[in-house]
Amino acid sequence: MTGSNSSHLSRRNGMYYIRVRVPNSLRERLGLSEVRRSLGSFTLKTARPLALRYR
Repeated sequence: MTGSNSSHLSRRNGMYYIRVRVPNSLRERLGLSEVRRSLGSFTLKTARPLALRYR
């Protein structure tokens, strides 16, 4: 994602994914420091609005 400010978005095999940090209070219980989910989008233009649901 060169030239983008969307560090929480990444692209793998053409599909966009979101990365969300897990709060410290839940990290030990979940065993995760971050959660990654597919946005089901192949374009940045549609991925950005979808990512707002998770922020």
